[in-house]
This record gives sequence, structure tokens and C-alpha cells, in this order.
Amino acid sequence: VHSEKLWRLAGGFLRFAPFEPAPVPVRGPRAGGFRFGSFNVLDKISPACWTVWRDILRAVPDSTLLLKSFALKHPSAMAAWRRRLATEGLEGRVRLLPFVESDAAHLALYGEVDLALDTAPYGGTTTTCEALWMGVPILTLAGARHAGRVGASLLARVSDAGVVAEDWNAYRAAAIELARDGAGYARLADGLAARMRASALADGDSLAAEMTAAFEAMT
Repeated sequence: VHSEKLWRLAGGFLRFAPFEPAPVPVRGPRAGGFRFGSFNVLDKISPACWTVWRDILRAVPDSTLLLKSFALKHPSAMAAWRRRLATEGLEGRVRLLPFVESDAAHLALYGEVDLALDTAPYGGTTTTCEALWMGVPILTLAGARHAGRVGASLLARVSDAGVVAEDWNAYRAAAIELARDGAGYARLADGLAARMRASALADGDSLAAEMTAAFEAMT
């Protein structure tokens, strides 16, 4: 619900560039189990979201989940998550990482993720762009509001960058299928970092031009 008049930009609402230069990563053949990951704020992991992630891990027995979040630098948060994982029988399946000081080190950690799991109903924005920049496909859930549709909007700007699921059942199924279907996964991952850099999401000049034209048209 809004009172303002909406103005849509053909190239989307956002452009992205990392704080530190990051070379196009070379993602070699995967070894071992499939690696899911989420670098989103922990508070964005809703109960429904966590339930589906837990289902995915149980359906793909050799998979792991990497959770990286600023909050995990606090001992109480780390301890709470460790208790949660122990209670649910997921010790050893979920890796918990706190904040790292270096932007380069942060981006490098995406090399330890095969598929980024977006949170819902509040999705990621910067983390989604970072994952794409580092060649990691995204699985997102299309919500009903901006906060829940950011992932879908960003994926619309980069070809073959991930999967937009319409409901939790489709989200769960897509994650499981990508973990099991090497060819299907490779179609998304191969060359993704280069496609991201060549997309509208990396073209700040085009957004500036669109914004200028929009402001002129509004007067």
C-alpha cells in the first residue's frame, strides 16, 4: 500500500559494485557434497524459512549449509545457534561464521558456497548482489511486497542467475533438484560472474541516466 505515484525504471532500482575490486572468480568442478549458503542477517531467517532449509538439508544428506552473519560475532548468538543445531540433529551440517573485517575475505567466502539460499519474507539485497558477483546462483522466494521481491527483481537483470520460486514447496523442490542435477546447476553457475558484470546491475551510468530522465519527466 502506498500513497506515492510509482515510477518504474526499465533497468531496475539498483546498481552494484563491491567496495574492493574483485577479479572474476574461477569456479572449478565441485568436490564433495553440495554446499548451500546464506550470508543474510540472521533475523531474516523466519521460522518458515528455517523449516524449509532444514527440510532441504535432510533431503540432500551429503549437503552442508554455511551461515555467515555479523550477529555471530557475539558469543550469545553463536551459542544459541549451536544449541538449536544440536537440538535438531544438524551438528556438523551447518557451519557458522561471524563477521570478517576484510571485504576481500568476505567476498572470497562465496567460493565456499554452491547455491545461495535467500531469506523470506524479507530477502537479501547486498548479499544477493555479492553472490552473483562471485558467481554463486541464487534461490529466492517471490513475495508480495518489495522486501520480499528484491531477489526476483535482481535475478530479472541477469540471465540464468538463479531460480525464483512462487511458494515454499517450489523453493524446497528447486534447492533439492539443483543439488542433485549437476547439468542443471552448471547452466546457472558457469559464467555467472561474467554475466553479472556485463548486466544492468553493474552499469551505474545507465541508472544515473534513467534517474535523470525520470526526474525530468516528473516535472
